[in-house]
Amino acid sequence: MAITLRAQIKIAGGVIAAPTSCETEKVSKLKEYARKNSLRLQGYDYSRAGVYFLTICTKDSEMFLGKVVSGKMILNDYGKIVECELLKTAEILKVEIPKYVIMPNHVHLIAFVSTHTSISTSSLLRSKQVIPQVVQGFKAAVTRRIGFSLWQRSYFDNIINNEEEYKKIDKYIENNPVTWEKDRFYCI
Repeated sequence: MAITLRAQIKIAGGVIAAPTSCETEKVSKLKEYARKNSLRLQGYDYSRAGVYFLTICTKDSEMFLGKVVSGKMILNDYGKIVECELLKTAEILKVEIPKYVIMPNHVHLIAFVSTHTSISTSSLLRSKQVIPQVVQGFKAAVTRRIGFSLWQRSYFDNIINNEEEYKKIDKYIENNPVTWEKDRFYCI
């Protein structure tokens, strides 16, 4: 039976022992690092209606989802599952995704979150964060279908504040396969 760090106990020779001061210090530093390096905008209410640009990357930038050929993205079987689950998640949670692109090692999308988003009230009361729940649900659905997690731990988000930003991001997503070799996520 595996005991997590969260439980902060160590099994040594079949006896439950308290963590050493070194282990406690490591756990404390990890928690502090996670708080300091959160990718979310501190203080922002992710449960409110808004428009978001999201980037979800594969673990270790592995090219799990397909390849770009002559400026066009060719999805492999995993990429097709990712596309299917992205659209299902959007439909189930009533989050509009007007633009997305699945690249070899990441997914870019624009998400409209409205007051009609279908996240359970109890879930919202716990987290107050729609976007994280959408991403978590999407990643979990893909993982269930594929049989292993191909995702990195977190994701990148950007709150789209105006039409000019929206048009710029929309164009970036549209052109991502064409400009793949110049992309910051490109790796051979």
